[in-house]
Amino acid sequence: MENPKGMGAINNPVCGDTTKLYLRIKNGVIEDSKFLCFGCAVTIASASLFTEKIKGKEISKLFLGTDQEVV
Repeated sequence: MENPKGMGAINNPVCGDTTKLYLRIKNGVIEDSKFLCFGCAVTIASASLFTEKIKGKEISKLFLGTDQEVV
């Protein structure tokens, strides 16, 4: 993604999977999200689903739920 407004990365020290998340945010809303992932099929599928689910969401409300709600 060109000119992301936000970027985060996480890696799993157990298996070595690495995921980077890129966000384009306008007026507090996620306009677009992309990921770059090096890992197994489950990690790639999870990152893909996550990026699709957060598009159009307000960034301030994105992580207000519990871990169980996210799952």
